[in-house]
Amino acid sequence: MDTKKRALKKKINHTARGVLFYNVILVGVTLLFAVGYGVYVALNPSCAGDAGTMQKILERSLGNYAGVLSIAGVAAGLLYLGIRHRKNGYLKESFVRKKGMTPAVFGQMACVFMSLQVLFIVGAALAEIILNQFGYSLQASVDSAASASTDWSMFLYVGLVGPIAEELVYRGIVMQSLMSCGKGFAVGISALLFGVMHGNFPQGLFAVAAGVVFGYIASEYSIRWSIALHILNNVIFSEALGKLAKLLPETAASVVEYGTLIGFAVLTCVIFCRKRDKIASWWRENRPEKSMWFSALTAVWMILFFIMEFFIALNGIKPVA
Repeated sequence: MDTKKRALKKKINHTARGVLFYNVILVGVTLLFAVGYGVYVALNPSCAGDAGTMQKILERSLGNYAGVLSIAGVAAGLLYLGIRHRKNGYLKESFVRKKGMTPAVFGQMACVFMSLQVLFIVGAALAEIILNQFGYSLQASVDSAASASTDWSMFLYVGLVGPIAEELVYRGIVMQSLMSCGKGFAVGISALLFGVMHGNFPQGLFAVAAGVVFGYIASEYSIRWSIALHILNNVIFSEALGKLAKLLPETAASVVEYGTLIGFAVLTCVIFCRKRDKIASWWRENRPEKSMWFSALTAVWMILFFIMEFFIALNGIKPVA
């Protein structure tokens, strides 16, 4: 292996290791709370009615404190990454303004982003058809990805804390750490890690494509705008429209949902047709060497991260009842 490839693998391993530990911390906070709660229940006679298996205790803690635990996990994970990268200035660089954002450009990016929901719907439907042939279903993963928040703490996490944290990690630290390898490569790898991180097969497909849009915005304009679009999606399109759909009759809700997606998809096709030369020019200018992808995907810590998230995603596949 030549010096260039060794240096690339070292950089990828360093980045993927940080992301893996970040996600372990997120899960670890919940597990520590569940264990602590279980010990408290076991030692406190007044909580005898709350006793049960560790699985039930974990499910109860997730149900009652999911938003608070998610926020606490993100805070702990960001603290770890902040200490780990305190001297490199990645976050500071990600907030530097590159180009001036305009309402028209932001609207176009939002339109493209929303049309990606089609990937989630089509990918989930095809996977469900295939899995059904073997007696399994992906519906649990779909329901988990599409579910709206159930209380204010979860709404705060989904609508604000989560989007900001994810952008700081994947477009701030991860993407900026790889910029020396080329803009196209940095955007691509950060999007891939972002998608895999979700530990959900259909949602991951959507998140990879979304990560490309976020990465392009952050690299060409500023991470401020990728954060803004991420929050807009989670608050307006995921939370608000999701709750609105529940208030409508099933048929009306389907018409609104699919009509909106078709509208965004048509507008996106128009945008791509008009911007095709600019898109092609950007890719020619920033396209990485093919060997770089192979080096990245075969890095040890990248593989370990993929394996961890793969087994998490398998939990969303259940036998057909």
